[in-house]
Amino acid sequence: MSALLRELLTAPRVVPADGPRLAEAYKRVGGPPRYWRSPSYLASDSANRIIEVDGCLLLLRVKILHGRPVAYLLVPPMGPSVNRERHVLRACMEEGVSVKLSAIDAEEYEVPWTIERGNVEYLYAGGAAVGRRGQARRTGLNRLYRNIDEGHLQLHSRPGLDVDMAQACVACADTWYRQRHAASGTRRVVAAFAAMQGVEQHAYVVTADDRVVGLSLSEVIGPGHVARVCEVHDYAEPLAAQLTHALHELDCRGWNGWRLTMGGAVGVPGLAAHKAVGLMGEPLQLGTPAGMVPLTIDQYRAATAPAQEALL
Repeated sequence: MSALLRELLTAPRVVPADGPRLAEAYKRVGGPPRYWRSPSYLASDSANRIIEVDGCLLLLRVKILHGRPVAYLLVPPMGPSVNRERHVLRACMEEGVSVKLSAIDAEEYEVPWTIERGNVEYLYAGGAAVGRRGQARRTGLNRLYRNIDEGHLQLHSRPGLDVDMAQACVACADTWYRQRHAASGTRRVVAAFAAMQGVEQHAYVVTADDRVVGLSLSEVIGPGHVARVCEVHDYAEPLAAQLTHALHELDCRGWNGWRLTMGGAVGVPGLAAHKAVGLMGEPLQLGTPAGMVPLTIDQYRAATAPAQEALL
C-alpha cells in the first residue's frame, strides 16, 4: 500500500470555505480552461475530497460502486505548470485513480485515452438566440419582460448574492427539489456561491411578491469562459412557466462573446433538454485514460481502515 494512495483515499472532505482555494487554483492555469465545473459547484458537495500533492490541488471522489471501490479526480490536477500536473496525474493513474479527460487534456498530458460514448461537454457561444432553435428562448424572455412591465414579476441582475438574497434563493431551490421529488443539493451550491471570493460571478434572480421564483447563477472559470452554477425555478408559479427558457437566454446574452458551459458532461437526456431550449454548442468529447488498473477492495480497506478505526 503506497503512501500516496492512502493519502488520496483518506483526504479531507470539501467544505464551502474551500471555494476560494479552488478559484485561486483555477487562476493559475494559463490558456483555455480545462476545468468545466465551477468552483462553487465543486466546493458545495461534502462527498468530494480535497488534497494537495506535489504542489497540485486535487479534487476527487471515492465511493463503493456495486461492491467495488472507485476513486476518480473530478477535474485534472490543478498545479503551477503542465509538467507538474502531468507528473501528478500519472502518479494517480498508477494507483488506480482515474479522471475524465477532454481531447485538450489528453494532448496536454500526453496520455492515451478512451472516448466514452455519449459523454460530451458542450461549449456554447454567448449572445442572443437566433433561428428556429432559439424561438423558445426568445419567447420565454419576451414573456418575462411582459410580466415585469405589468408588475407581476421583478428581475434582479447582480454580481453575486448577499446574505438575504442567498437565503431566499435557497428556499426556492428547496421548493424546486420537493416538486421534483429529489434530494436537495442546490441549497449547498447556493451557499457556496454566496460565500465565494476572488472570482467574477453573476446572478439573475426573478421574484414575485418578494418571493424568489427563479434564479440562475454563473461564474468565470477562465479567460473568456464561464460556467453556469445552477438554475432552478418554482414549477407552481404560473408566471414562471417559461422561466427556464428566459434564464437561458439572459445568461447567453449577459455573457455575450464568452464561451459558456452548463457545468458537466451531457448524456442523451441532457442533450435533449439543451436542444429544447435552443442550445446547441461546440462538442467537447470526454473520455478516460486507457489501460487503467482499477482499485481492489483489499487496497481500499488497507488504506481506509486506520481512518475508520479512529472514528470508533
